[in-house]
Amino acid sequence: MPGGKSSGKHPHNLLFSEALVQPKVTATQGTSSGSASSPATSSPLEVTGRILQKIAAVGDRLETMDARISDLTIASSSIRADIAGFRETVHNLDQHLTSNEEHVTALPGQEAELRSLQTKITDLEDRSRRDNIRLFGFPEHKWGALILNPPSKLYYPNSQTAKNEEINRNIEYLIDEKQASIVTGKLLYQRVAV
Repeated sequence: MPGGKSSGKHPHNLLFSEALVQPKVTATQGTSSGSASSPATSSPLEVTGRILQKIAAVGDRLETMDARISDLTIASSSIRADIAGFRETVHNLDQHLTSNEEHVTALPGQEAELRSLQTKITDLEDRSRRDNIRLFGFPEHKWGALILNPPSKLYYPNSQTAKNEEINRNIEYLIDEKQASIVTGKLLYQRVAV
């Protein structure tokens, strides 16, 4: 390699060629530095020793690089495993999120249906309470007198034969609720006399 130029060869060949090419010390340089005993050229053993030192240094660097590369390989495989775990976790979370979104979009309709059903249940409960109370034998035109003087006995006709059974579900027009002590009977499966 004349002039230190590489002709497309590997970099480690440059180290070898640098060790071979040493600047020659001329007699004028040797005398100017004051050392007359230094040789002008190196012996082949010295050149070989320098080459071996450079090769050993390159070998040490390669071992260090191999250790670093193996550490990086282990770290990258660990990172890949973590990324695969994260992908699975994200996929599971995506599925849960999709199912939750479906439930959330269905909630307003279910809430409206629940309100409607609650209204129907309240109405049915109110109707069942009103249907359990029947008043018999009270003429419609004498409410005021009956409220002040309640009858001692009420007439309980058989529901199959009674033609003029009067069921009054609204007693809002009573004069005074504190004075209204009307005796009522609950209709269950049998009629009970009070």
